[in-house]
Amino acid sequence: MERLREYHMERSDGREGWFVDELLDLMIRATKRSSEQGSVEFHAFELWDAETGELLAVTAGYGLGSAYHDCSMATLVRDGRSAGQVLSKTVAHLLQSCGYGIWYWGYKTAYMEDYDAFGGRNIGRDEFFDRWDRLAVTTPAMTLGSAIMAGNMALVQPLRA
Repeated sequence: MERLREYHMERSDGREGWFVDELLDLMIRATKRSSEQGSVEFHAFELWDAETGELLAVTAGYGLGSAYHDCSMATLVRDGRSAGQVLSKTVAHLLQSCGYGIWYWGYKTAYMEDYDAFGGRNIGRDEFFDRWDRLAVTTPAMTLGSAIMAGNMALVQPLRA
């Protein structure tokens, strides 16, 4: 999370970025509280280069029931391997396999259009809130952590020591 925060704080114009310490603290505190709808589960997914030990990409977000909200994505190494796309597709596969019904990315930027072929689309507020409210109180078939630790996910394997 600290590396993701640094990524969004590094600006060429010298101004402060948006991922301030207070936001990181809020995310950490949110995972420790429950809402009327259920517990908020914060997750960070990382893609590492097994040969160099370098962190290539990271995405972070939170789940509430079977609804998932992306907070941030970052491709830290841009060398033609498309690490950000690989990580995004891996997380999408994991969320879908666990029974999540929505993955909200927020404001659609130009690079996100590449994902329209995989089901990405803009939805209006009414549809969003209808889906979010319904899914936030629905338990996914399996938790993300359990799915990874089970080792039966084709795109995601547990970390082996």
